[in-house]
Amino acid sequence: MFRYSAVCNVTAAAHPGAACYVRQTPVCLAARSLLLEMVTMAKEYSRTQRVADQMQRELAQLIQREVRDPRLGMVTVTAVEVSRDMSHAKVFITLMNRDSAEDIALNLEILKDASGYLRMLLGRTMKLRTIPSLHFQYDESIRRGAHLSSLIERAVAEDRQHGDGDKE
Repeated sequence: MFRYSAVCNVTAAAHPGAACYVRQTPVCLAARSLLLEMVTMAKEYSRTQRVADQMQRELAQLIQREVRDPRLGMVTVTAVEVSRDMSHAKVFITLMNRDSAEDIALNLEILKDASGYLRMLLGRTMKLRTIPSLHFQYDESIRRGAHLSSLIERAVAEDRQHGDGDKE
């Protein structure tokens, strides 16, 4: 009787239109809320987002370990966006201690040349039918955020100086 009520209530949670006339126990209610939470979580977190997150983790390791070009700087994979048909992936990167346009262009060219090799390595580690083609782009958001922070700090410092001048 108990197992039947749990199955029946979970079924009713998955199919709200289904009729269920068995008494709901606390375990059944917990199972029902868990199932509803899982269904809503799956809708909020799409497959392309899950694939992009896994690709970001794998690429961060592969670039560090497998790309053996001495000209390549300290590359950080900040984000990956996968197209809905899983055929293309934009890989956003930043560079540590290198902000010149020449360094960025050089590192993007190195990664572009290694994209086929990285795609093959991703195919070995990820269980997908097709691996998206990789398109590397420099992520300006880190630099922009640092610039905005410095502007805010400068404005706050100027306000403090003007505030101190008014008190005297």
